[in-house]
Amino acid sequence: MHPCTTDPCPLDFSELGLQFTNSSGFITAVIKILIGAVGVGFLIFFLMGALKYVTSSGDKMAVMSAQGTITSALIGLVLAAALFAIMSLLESVLGVKFLNVSI
Repeated sequence: MHPCTTDPCPLDFSELGLQFTNSSGFITAVIKILIGAVGVGFLIFFLMGALKYVTSSGDKMAVMSAQGTITSALIGLVLAAALFAIMSLLESVLGVKFLNVSI
């Protein structure tokens, strides 16, 4: 027996403090969490690269490693922004609102 008695059936994640009335709300929440995770990941890797660069003491291999870390962080950020743009485009083409995200 399905516990839902209303239509549309809310997705209940009340133990996490979340309740969604449709799958669009769930997708929006997941996207917001992922955007935050990408931002934190970028910040961590960028700062790690910067710290490697500052502590490299002129060692060419250490400088190249630091530059690689910073470059990877920037590429990840650009890819995340591109995915956000593609999803926004799909939203306008398909008419589905799953990017109810305010930045």
